[in-house]
Amino acid sequence: MKTIQTSVIIYLIGIFSQITIDAQQQNPIKSYNGIPIITYVRGVDSVQSYYYIPPQQYDTIINSGVKFIQVENMTTSEYYSHLEGKEVFILPEQYFIGQNTTDKYITYYTEGRYSEWPTVGTDSLDGKATLKSLETHTEKYGGLLRTLQTNGTPLSEDTIVYGPQYWQDVYYRFHNDQDTIIRYKVSYKLKLEQLIPSGYLSTDTVCILQVTAKDTYNRVFTTGLPVYVIKEKAVTVGELLPFNTTKTFEMTYTLENVPDSISDQPIVGNTLPNWQKNIAGTKNLWAAVKNIEFRIVWKSNSELFRLYMDTIKVYDDRGWEIINRSEMQQKIINQVTQAPYKSKAAGWMSVDEPVSIDQMAPIRKVSELIESVSSNTGLWINYNAGWNGRFGSYSDLVRTMIEKE
Repeated sequence: MKTIQTSVIIYLIGIFSQITIDAQQQNPIKSYNGIPIITYVRGVDSVQSYYYIPPQQYDTIINSGVKFIQVENMTTSEYYSHLEGKEVFILPEQYFIGQNTTDKYITYYTEGRYSEWPTVGTDSLDGKATLKSLETHTEKYGGLLRTLQTNGTPLSEDTIVYGPQYWQDVYYRFHNDQDTIIRYKVSYKLKLEQLIPSGYLSTDTVCILQVTAKDTYNRVFTTGLPVYVIKEKAVTVGELLPFNTTKTFEMTYTLENVPDSISDQPIVGNTLPNWQKNIAGTKNLWAAVKNIEFRIVWKSNSELFRLYMDTIKVYDDRGWEIINRSEMQQKIINQVTQAPYKSKAAGWMSVDEPVSIDQMAPIRKVSELIESVSSNTGLWINYNAGWNGRFGSYSDLVRTMIEKE
């Protein structure tokens, strides 16, 4: 895992940090002589906006000592008419394409999801979130986990891989104009070894792959509580042939139909405040599901077969694209190098208030891409001061990022 260095500065309400790759490079905020004051502006030219600020008030803002302005959805014309030539730096926070706005790709891809969960467990230096395995049934073999070979007493049918018990969002909160629902994909890599030549049926079940959730709210890894199965697939011997060949099994799932009893907030409702609703006014964009787990349930005969299990990956299309596709990575570089206000940029804002562990890998990738062409700016993140889940309080997440070196 790549090192993350985090710098924290005062930013109105909440916590504002920058992910940097090269600690030697300084940007205007970090090198500012004193405590930098940053203000936020939204909808510069929209008189109807609650956040509307008349152009003439920019001089008042700047003369009051504000040297850095975070601007949401700034158009090229707004920059030239309101901010060009002023003694101020900007932090663009761009969400929408169209209506003369600049590209949205930095916030779009930092709202993506991508996580890798080794079946052998996550190194403790990389965090507390990890998969766990049933020690009576499995052993580590290199970077893989495998079932034990038995002689005379076959392994009982049981859940042999489970965890990490973390929260996942139900909807996209910002880039959701086309589809609000996050469509997660989870990928399992399996290999089957035949231990004793014998007859078998290709339809015999080797294991069941599951995505589950449970209703518990604490910071202890819990077992024994009722499990809600979100998606599952039975894997047969025939699907793992030929023997000793790695096969990939992918499932797509959404969280919209998970019962409210195991979600952070009601997923659908008409009593939500407006800022939490989608355009239709019925979906709670802040809904999340508790204690997501990726499970493997052993269902076979350990005297005949041994199952090898590799890293489990979970992602959405955005996360997959920014991690793996160079043409999508180029969109980030183009946004940074072609923006008309690039010389005024003190940094580039990620999606607002990320809360999911799944967002960290896309955020890190976007940060690396920005640093590769603009090392004196970097990616900046506005953290909300309240974050819940088994791997929070929120302060633990921020402290972990600050302490990592």
